[in-house]
Amino acid sequence: MSVVLQFGHTPKTRPLSPKRSALIAALDIGTSKIVCLIARLKPQAPQDILRRRTHRVEIIGFGHTVARGMKSGTVVDLAEAEQAMRQATDLAERTAKMQLESVVVSITGGKPHSELISAAVNLTGKTVTDGDIARVLAAGSQHLARPDRAVLHSLPIGYSLDQTAGIRDPRGMLGHRFGIDMHVMTADITVARNLMYAVERCHVDVGAMGKQCLHESGDGQPAPDHLAR
Repeated sequence: MSVVLQFGHTPKTRPLSPKRSALIAALDIGTSKIVCLIARLKPQAPQDILRRRTHRVEIIGFGHTVARGMKSGTVVDLAEAEQAMRQATDLAERTAKMQLESVVVSITGGKPHSELISAAVNLTGKTVTDGDIARVLAAGSQHLARPDRAVLHSLPIGYSLDQTAGIRDPRGMLGHRFGIDMHVMTADITVARNLMYAVERCHVDVGAMGKQCLHESGDGQPAPDHLAR
């Protein structure tokens, strides 16, 4: 069990291939109730409506209970909060007839704050590579490191090359100075760590955290879904 946040970042889920199925669980922790949903994600063919949606969602497990040990989205009684979370997750597991390994956790407390940041690096070659994208993302992450804030989301919203901005996918493009604009959501780090700790005491890992279940499903690489958010 660990609630150490690497560089102040909360856990993130890995991107899911459009051709693969997956199971995902969400734990919505509010002041009045705690809800756990387990869903199966199944690949689906492109549709005219919601064209970027690659999977359909089938709910297979559901559990909810009255919230205890929580106030304004913050853990105020660890034992009470843990017991309520256990009850919600146990009910969902019984419905789905499976045992959870990790959940996506919502966070409503900790004074969430949204901001835009920019960073830039020099290209190592003539064209943009995946390595350059990783370096500019790392440069952006350095701006996010703050001792009192936990990073919930850090999503690229656009790239730039020299004086050209608004680039959606820079791979293979020519340039010298490579920049990124990122949307960042942060919360109080103590609130986030104690929420994670309460969940992990239920013997379930925190796969990701998000503001009211706004879930990041990417690894920071440029993709239409990321840039459309």
